[in-house]
This record gives sequence, structure tokens and C-alpha cells, in this order.
Amino acid sequence: MDSESKKKLSALHDLNVFADEQKGYLARLINLIEDPLKSMRIVVYGQYNHGKSSFLNAWLEKDEFFKVSDKRETVEVQEFEDTEEDITWIDTPGLDADKADTEKAIHAVEDADLLIMVHNTISGELDNNEVKFLKMKSASVDKSFLLLTQIDQQSQEELEQVRAKIQHQIRGLDMRVFSVSSSYYEKYRETGNKLWRDSSGFNELVPVIRKFRNSMEKNRKQEIHTIAKNLEDILRSEVTETEKEIGQIKQKKENESSRIKKQQTELLKRL
Repeated sequence: MDSESKKKLSALHDLNVFADEQKGYLARLINLIEDPLKSMRIVVYGQYNHGKSSFLNAWLEKDEFFKVSDKRETVEVQEFEDTEEDITWIDTPGLDADKADTEKAIHAVEDADLLIMVHNTISGELDNNEVKFLKMKSASVDKSFLLLTQIDQQSQEELEQVRAKIQHQIRGLDMRVFSVSSSYYEKYRETGNKLWRDSSGFNELVPVIRKFRNSMEKNRKQEIHTIAKNLEDILRSEVTETEKEIGQIKQKKENESSRIKKQQTELLKRL
């Protein structure tokens, strides 16, 4: 992107025309145009203690690269560069930990090629904040997955009930849902027993992520087009609304001017 185009986009970002979420999309647009060939960015997010870091450690086969604990550990956005797959994995603070953590997570989400929301099945169905966030982030560009974790902690019947409730909650979003057990995959790593790997759910996820990575260039072009069109529509709407307000102000001034002239004419007649 040439300096003039960048300057124009940055100027738009500074305007108060866009709400915070829309400014996030604009920032994403600038990043995509500036560096279209950077590695695919996968952001793993969700509520505190739902298994984000455990999933990442198991997936990347890195022991405790991402801190895992019953207490709040991830307080900053953490990244891991998988140079072999050309993927940057991002672990985020919990959405519900506190306001600062939520803002950090949302900021990381804004520059993602793929979003994976992690939800612990032991918690049951999604809460209102999770549903709201999924709907908000899946509305503009189709790049979200839902990952149900700790499936080893429940019976098959319990899992089916939770999954059915969640599918009902996200109906209409056209979002893929995967169920995984990081513990099972860790046991596969320890023992080499493929039954643990097959039960972990990781096998189903691998080809999907690789397919997404292989179509990344196409996806980014589509995302640029979608974001640009959405922002253009917002600007057009704002211009229309502003022109309407200007017209109303002009009409009000004309009416007031006519009223004053009429009063002046009547006053002169009396004199």
C-alpha cells in the first residue's frame, strides 16, 4: 500500500464516524493491505479456565509453552510461530476475567484470519456473553469455529445434550463445531497409542485448519472486499444522514427568515 493510501485509511480510522468495533475492522483492513503475505493468524479465545492454553499446548505438542492453571494465568496476549505450518497461534486472556483482559482479547481477535472460541463442556451451554460475541464476530466474515473442550469429563449422553443445546443457541450462524480432549491427545503423545489420538477429536480438526490455511490468500482478498464494502456503506449512510440534517437546518433558517420578513412587512404597514 502506498503512503498516500495508508494516510487516507489512517485518517478514516481517526474519525468518529465509526464505532469501536468498526474501527477494529478498519485496522484489520489496513493490516491486510500492508502485509498480505504474513503468516496465517489463528486466535484462540474464550472465557477464563475453559481450556484455551491446554488445547494449544497439546496441539503444538509444547509442554507448558502456554501457562495452564486453575488460577488466572494468561493476562497478556501470547503468540507462538509455527514456522513449519506457517501459522501464528495466539492465546488470549479470558473474556470474562476483567475489563482490561477482555479488551486485550478483543484487540487480538480483530486481526485474526481464523477465530477459535473455546468452551468447556462441563459448563454446559454457552452463556449470553459467549453467544453475543459469536454472533458479533461471525456476522461480517465467515472465519469462526467453536471448540468444545474436556469431552473426556462427561458421558456421551451428557455431551450430546450439551452439544444439542449449543447448536440451538448458534442456529443461523453456519458455524462448525468441534469436540476435543486435550488430555486424550497428551496421553497419545505419552504412549503412542493411536486410540487416544482418535478419541481426542484432534484428527477431525487438522485437515480443516490446513484447508483454511491453504485458502488463506483467497480468504483475505474476500475479507478485504467485505470489510471495505461494509465500511463504505456506513460512510454513505453517514453522508446521507448528514446531508439530511443540513437540509433540515437550511429549511429551519429559511422558515425563520420568512417569519422575520413577514413581521417586518406587517410592522411597516402599521407605520
